[in-house]
Amino acid sequence: MCDTYNHRQILGLSNWQLPTQEELLNNLFTQHGNMFTSREWPTSTRYWSSTTDGDYISNIDLSLGYSNLNLQDSQYYASCISKP
Repeated sequence: MCDTYNHRQILGLSNWQLPTQEELLNNLFTQHGNMFTSREWPTSTRYWSSTTDGDYISNIDLSLGYSNLNLQDSQYYASCISKP
């Protein structure tokens, strides 16, 4: 998904990437709390991060603000970020 954003230069940007665990927790959840109630993001499942630990990838619950590790075959939401 982020590669597609880069290829299409969404908003004129070409540095879209999957956020890290820290970016999801500190930049989103810590600032806004439950992302469904504050920003109407779907939160019925977790969001992937780019943070890995061996074969596992960190995913974040943006309604409660906690992280977990799962294998890549799990189905979660993804969101891309871009830095100016």
